[in-house]
Formats: sequence, C-alpha cells, structure tokens
Amino acid sequence: MPTRVERFRNAASRYFGGRPGRGARYREDLRQEAVALARTGISEGKSLGRVSEELGIGPATLGRWLNRGDVSSPLRPVEVEREEVKEESGQASSLVVVTPSGWRIEGLHLEGIAKLLRALE
Repeated sequence: MPTRVERFRNAASRYFGGRPGRGARYREDLRQEAVALARTGISEGKSLGRVSEELGIGPATLGRWLNRGDVSSPLRPVEVEREEVKEESGQASSLVVVTPSGWRIEGLHLEGIAKLLRALE
C-alpha cells in the first residue's frame, strides 16, 4: 500500500504529466497536502530540505507554502519542570537552561546565566 508521500508524488506526477517544471503551479489541494505532509515530517524531526526532497518540491517553495497565512509564532513549545533546589553557599546551581538554538547551560546561578546569554546574542 502506497504511503501518503507516494500518493502525493503520484498525484502531482499525473497532474503535471511527469515532473513539474520550473514555475509550475500546483493545484490548491496538492499544496494543502504537501503542507500537511511537511508539517508531519518536520514534527517527526526531519529537516525542511529532507521533506521537500521526499515530496519532489523545492525547499524554498515548500517553505513559502508553510509560511503562507501562518501568523503563529516561530517559537516551539517547551516543557518546564519545577525542581526544588537546595543551594549551599559556594555550591554551583543545579539550574539548567537549554536555548532554542541548542545551547545547554548548567551549573551557574541565574545572574551568571543571564550574563552568558546576553554575550551569546
């Protein structure tokens, strides 16, 4: 049984009579299916380039389709867990911060973390 990606590629191929050329305009239903597949792939950890390659669509085109009409924030949801911290004088903090760009900061007090993040901007 063909996957959703294979069904999309087959439908696009039938619509264009083969691989679409430069400047080809996809039907709205194909665009919506490509966006749905891209969002699923990205949520599974795939890159935009990988998803666009699987779908047979240029990454710039797919990126535009993903952003079209999307007024949501580019921020990703995070989980925050509260942990009781017992700090003794002279001891490092057990506070851990992971930035959206992947920096992991631990062992500093709040003031030190703030100073370091300002320096990384």
